[in-house]
Amino acid sequence: MRSSNDSLGILMLEPGEKLYHYTTAEGVMGICSGKFWATKSGFLNDTTEFQIAAEIFCELMKESMRDKSRLCQLLSKVTKNVEGWQGDIESLKQCGHHDGNYVVSFSLDYDSALMWSEYSGALGYCMCFDFERLNNSLEDIETLHGKVVYNRNEQKQIMRLAIEQDYFAQDEYPSLNAWHCFDSLVGDELNLFCRHIAAEICFLNMFFKQPCFAGENEYRYVFMRTYSSNQVNPKHCVKQHFRVRDGVFIPFVKERVRPFDGLESILIGPKNSSDLAARGLREFFRNNGATVEVKRSGMPLRY
Repeated sequence: MRSSNDSLGILMLEPGEKLYHYTTAEGVMGICSGKFWATKSGFLNDTTEFQIAAEIFCELMKESMRDKSRLCQLLSKVTKNVEGWQGDIESLKQCGHHDGNYVVSFSLDYDSALMWSEYSGALGYCMCFDFERLNNSLEDIETLHGKVVYNRNEQKQIMRLAIEQDYFAQDEYPSLNAWHCFDSLVGDELNLFCRHIAAEICFLNMFFKQPCFAGENEYRYVFMRTYSSNQVNPKHCVKQHFRVRDGVFIPFVKERVRPFDGLESILIGPKNSSDLAARGLREFFRNNGATVEVKRSGMPLRY
């Protein structure tokens, strides 16, 4: 894995590395037909999705600033800018503009008991993708991807380094040379900082999660999509779809991928003992002219 200058410390896979997607039989068919279902961020399994980086930033400011009134002013401005970046401003919705971040989740772990249990009841399938080929197939100017960070100390360190490297001793911020200088940030300099740091917080929000989810070892793609707007050309809007899970309507969008692109092999879940599972998959791939290796999970799972 590597980190680029514009990734703010979020690690990204390199050519030759693999990604794993745990899903159902229906999910396999949908992806192989050329579509990933990307779930809206506020409907994922973690109730604190896209909030952690903002919490980390608040912690760092409270540790650094002594002037409480200026602290409140800075946090208020940053919060409003973050809401704007994440499409949560009510005024935009009232005028008919609706957008959001949609996520497709992968794991970096192969044949994982946790992932089998969580996403397919151990009866589903684990799709193994070549990262480079899949990434080229999904590549889009409004798509971000990276390894999720779960450790709180690591999250704080990433945020610290981002602030120190991007704002300390920079021409745009003459008052900002160290952490204790935030109390002196006022006027246009304050407003500029709040706008810029909000964008970085929104980016890191996409890849920070609570430590209790670390077992997922997630690598995710985030798609920023507008699905209804009076201000945007309709051809740049996508259709929003809904599926039902546990009695809840879950919004998602369909992201195009070239059929079978990057799919190297598929693993049958450990509780799917039917002899027809492998035969059916091989027939499916043969019928579609795809060369995909079919394997069975080596996990001795009884129930």
